Amino acid sequence: MSSTRRLSGRDAAGMLLASVALSLLGACETQHRVLPPILNQKPDITMSADATAGRAPFTVGFTVTIQDDDPEFDYLWQFGDSDTSHQESPSHTYASVGDYDASVIVTDHRGLADTAAVTIHVGSNRSPVIGTITADQSGLNPGVLVPLSASVSDPDGDALVFTWSQVSGPTISLNGTTGSSTSFTSLVKTTATYRIRLTATDNYSPPASSSRDVQISTRVTYVNTTGSLFSGSCAVSGCHVSGTGRVRLDNYSDVFANRTTIRAKINGGTMSGIFSTGDRDVVTRWIDDGAPN
Repeated sequence: MSSTRRLSGRDAAGMLLASVALSLLGACETQHRVLPPILNQKPDITMSADATAGRAPFTVGFTVTIQDDDPEFDYLWQFGDSDTSHQESPSHTYASVGDYDASVIVTDHRGLADTAAVTIHVGSNRSPVIGTITADQSGLNPGVLVPLSASVSDPDGDALVFTWSQVSGPTISLNGTTGSSTSFTSLVKTTATYRIRLTATDNYSPPASSSRDVQISTRVTYVNTTGSLFSGSCAVSGCHVSGTGRVRLDNYSDVFANRTTIRAKINGGTMSGIFSTGDRDVVTRWIDDGAPN
């Protein structure tokens, strides 16, 4: 014969409370398992410059690429010349020649940071190079056209401006002063030395330039000038330039042999019928120059 034990009200309530407590404990454990902790990662950055070498003053634009989910960042740029910036993508001008280590530090809003750097080389503006130029010339005939030219290059590839100018000598006119070549006509009946200068300037700011001089000399001789001046009566019938009577001055030997007397007579005014005033000066200077043939 079996028997059945009936639970009292107090026992039933205790069992219910125990069941509810176990259920709540299991729910709490489950909740802690599905919510793992969140870890912050530092930014991963790459720095770049739009140019890393140039001439002073040299302006560089900087940018930085960031691999990070953080929405906010702080920037500290240091350009290597004591200047700094907090902009996201700054530009900076280097005024002096040198090598500069530019860097950036990027910090997220939780305080983690990454840094990157690049070297900037700043050089000087180099002067144009005058490679070849018309060589110095001496003993040219007076009154001739003298061409001048030069070959010029710029090591930085800049466009060039040319200027020809006269430095010394009797004033002449240059046929063009702004190209790589020019010319001039030397003075007639004149022994002279002309110094002409070519200056090449680049279009960089500030500009750089180079200069070279050319020296051109002309010389009055019997053949190119004074022989034709002895065409008056002294060349036809002779002149009293020696103690032995009249001498025809129609060749270089006779003129050279009597050059001292000729000069004295020119100075004394007794040969005014042979030479004009200007030609008397030409002959005098020619004799003083050694009466070259």
